[in-house]
Amino acid sequence: MSHSNNPTNNTAKDVVLACIDAINNKDFELVHTYANDDMQFIGVLESRDGAEAYFADMERMQLEYD
Repeated sequence: MSHSNNPTNNTAKDVVLACIDAINNKDFELVHTYANDDMQFIGVLESRDGAEAYFADMERMQLEYD
């Protein structure tokens, strides 16, 4: 599954799927382009302040999405 990184032609779904593709491909430089630096992640078990902290954990955990 390949999604365009051109925001002018993408729906929110396209952007999310492109971000997931980048995570699955371990392209964390591209992954960072899909989030604001000051994003907050609030999960069931933990929270992260900032894209750098969140994506560092994603890279470390080596998660993949179907």
